[in-house]
Amino acid sequence: MKKKISIFLILLLFISNFIIFSYGTSSLTTTNNEPTVYAKAAVLYDANTNKILYTKNAYEKMFPASTTKTMTAILTMENCKLTDIVKASYYAIHEIPKTYSTGLLVPNEELTIEQLLNLLMIPSANDAAYILAQYIANGCSNQYDMSDSSDAKKKFDSDIETFANMMNKKALELGCKNTHFINPNGVHNENHYSTAYDLCLIGNYALKFPDLANITKKVHYSLSPTSEYSKLYSEPRVFDNTNYLINKNSYGFYKYAIGLKTGYTDAAGYCIIASAKKDNRTLIAVILGSETIKNVTSSREHDCARLFDFGFNKYNYQTIVNKGSLVSTTKIINGTPKTRDLKLIAKDDLLILVKQDYIIDVNRNIVMKQVLAPIKKGDIVGYLECSVDGTKYSVDLIADSDVESSIFSNIILMIICIIILIFILYLFRMRRIKKKKAKFRRKRINKNKLP
Repeated sequence: MKKKISIFLILLLFISNFIIFSYGTSSLTTTNNEPTVYAKAAVLYDANTNKILYTKNAYEKMFPASTTKTMTAILTMENCKLTDIVKASYYAIHEIPKTYSTGLLVPNEELTIEQLLNLLMIPSANDAAYILAQYIANGCSNQYDMSDSSDAKKKFDSDIETFANMMNKKALELGCKNTHFINPNGVHNENHYSTAYDLCLIGNYALKFPDLANITKKVHYSLSPTSEYSKLYSEPRVFDNTNYLINKNSYGFYKYAIGLKTGYTDAAGYCIIASAKKDNRTLIAVILGSETIKNVTSSREHDCARLFDFGFNKYNYQTIVNKGSLVSTTKIINGTPKTRDLKLIAKDDLLILVKQDYIIDVNRNIVMKQVLAPIKKGDIVGYLECSVDGTKYSVDLIADSDVESSIFSNIILMIICIIILIFILYLFRMRRIKKKKAKFRRKRINKNKLP
């Protein structure tokens, strides 16, 4: 009986609106030469295809230093307007360890979110990170104590904890499974950690904010004097980007680099989330635990350059399906005889990133989402999914023509569904009757056994 039920359930699935069928395999080619990376951990990631191209200790928990500020920038972009005015509290300025970089800000100084983001991402200002964190933790308002009182210190600590919780929540949303933030800037703490892979996810998400991405491209930044700053100092505030990859006058310059964030502490070593773009391809490299930024082979910047060269030179896009090309045909079972044969057309190009000179298999499946008429030309009716070495790629499939609904076919379908449903109900009913009879027989047997 179970076998009969299974057969009819399969029939029901066949006429439902979700069908998957194999489309075969094909071969492509790629090389196996890996770059030399001296840092303790690294990742290279293709942002266009979400493909990891290289890893070294990518999932090992490490100290992220100021690459942490990338998450602070993300939460700022999601919660604030660039024109918002933010006021610096006493403790946001004075809680920074002496050896850490700052934006030379002063208590009660008022700055825009845009100015603070520039300070955060270009000279890696730790005071800017605290100011942004406190502002966002208070619901994007300046309703916090600006004094140097003990109550103000307690409130500051509470605000930083609130913001760190927001950071951790966002990290989980992005798929970061081995990340835990304690503060918004990466000031060293044994419980403040991440991985090269997780930071890659964070960096990739940060690039989705054009204003933020443009800030990280800047080589220099000048901050205009404010009224509070002018009361104490007359010197202009001019900063250089700590990311040498984008500076033409630096030993670490890489011509395709487009920004993101560096980091350093004694415990973390030299770190970076870097991005580069060439021929409409965007790569993200993460380096953690590098020993130096000097002009030597083992430097953070040289590791990045080798990873980027590897990604750009050793991997190519290959077109699996061209936009507008015929992928397959299918029959729409309730379509009219003249229109039921439907051609499935690729809505866009489907590109797959592969290494050079290495044969691989491309496994193809077509997934149909709409298999019943009426269907209009251009409707998305499913998608083609290709799997290469465990990475999945897909492109939507559209109808090449209208498919009209056949009244006769619809009636037949309805009748078939009703018959199948009745038959299944009949099988279940017979099963219940059978159980009742078996139960009744057991009772009779037990009764007969009584003395």
